[in-house]
Amino acid sequence: MERSGSNLQPLGQRGQGRAAFASHAEKNQRTGNRGGGGRGAGRGGRGGRGRGRGGNRPTRRTSPGTTTSAEKRRKTQKLEEIKKEMESLGVEVGDPHMEPKIEPGEIGERIRVLTNVYGVKMEEKTVYRYDITISAVPKKKGPARIEFTKRTKDDCVVVDRRDFCRLAFDLFFDKEKHVFGENRYTLYYDLQSILYTLSQLSFDGGKDEQKFQLNKEECERHKLLQDFNKVEMLVRKVNKQVELADLSFLTNDMSKQNHSLAQFIELATSQYSLQTPTEHVILGGGTTYLINPANYNFIPEDGPLLSEQNKYLAIGIHKSVRYVEGPAGRNSKKVGLIVESKKTPFHNTDGTLLDKTASIVGPNAIRPNGSVDRGAIAYLNQQLKGLHVIVHYPNGRTREVMLSGVSQNTAATHVIEVQGERVSVQEYFKRKYTQSLEYP
Repeated sequence: MERSGSNLQPLGQRGQGRAAFASHAEKNQRTGNRGGGGRGAGRGGRGGRGRGRGGNRPTRRTSPGTTTSAEKRRKTQKLEEIKKEMESLGVEVGDPHMEPKIEPGEIGERIRVLTNVYGVKMEEKTVYRYDITISAVPKKKGPARIEFTKRTKDDCVVVDRRDFCRLAFDLFFDKEKHVFGENRYTLYYDLQSILYTLSQLSFDGGKDEQKFQLNKEECERHKLLQDFNKVEMLVRKVNKQVELADLSFLTNDMSKQNHSLAQFIELATSQYSLQTPTEHVILGGGTTYLINPANYNFIPEDGPLLSEQNKYLAIGIHKSVRYVEGPAGRNSKKVGLIVESKKTPFHNTDGTLLDKTASIVGPNAIRPNGSVDRGAIAYLNQQLKGLHVIVHYPNGRTREVMLSGVSQNTAATHVIEVQGERVSVQEYFKRKYTQSLEYP
């Protein structure tokens, strides 16, 4: 464990408030152990901010339309394979229709109840969908191009990429208003690959897609873009339109479900959270957490510290769109937005990694030289693996990395190769930074 010369601090929401990312173990508990790769699965060893955002492999230049078509073909092929497998086993394909609703009872009296289902009023209007690909060419060696709209299950990477896409899209909007129009509030962007608009975009030459670019000089003006020579955004029209207030597509045939309207409403009701990253962070589908709950009249007891493991309860909500009958009664069709409160343990970013370790195993488990009992290593691995931290170097440089585990070795015993010579980490810090580690 080193303290001097390498101040490791858990990563929060760009240093504001408490951390915005739950631990790998807790995430698996919440999601039924899906993914299984930890939060760093798609991020790789983040050798620099550019490589970390997109991974170390160069991306293939595929258009959003090509990707969507390939996904549809894959799903269709998979469905046919399942049908053939069921036929070979002598199992009939089930009827996808839901049973009709039972008529309500007539005995008793009606009462008014307060629910967490909020009605959504919509005007008759057409909403247009576009697919977006935002990529950048880095200055440093590595991949030739990094795609920031690529999907990943790593929450930390998703939040990082959203910050990039938010800034890039706003710059493109200000620069290309002849395409996007004058009103930013008519555009609904998920800060990844989906854009909805209230009017059709006017591409040059009447084409179905158009590419926009920020050059090196424009990138230099913004700290988040300074590592890149250029940033490009490809906007492609999708042959999907959403008709607001039209619920005629609703059917009891589960094989013909259409989620386009629900997807738009979920995105539209998330715009404020997506555009205020200093106050909100969105993780997963429809779950939003507050960065500073006190700004919304919450008290510390509402999101208390879990001091035993240096974590706290984050306050948030989960929302989802449901089709309901509404106040008009049976056989009517309305849209309802269900809002549920949510509290989840998150890592606290106060203090260094050594402070966090002490809070996990207890101060008495750390020896005077900074080492811990071998029996505590497995528990530390469970708590710290997959956590993203920021390393502060003596020369002022910082680097974000993901913890892959806790080693039995120490800085004094772990040997690395430097220019053909094998030296300990302790010696390396002394030579490279003229720093003597406090706990080698």
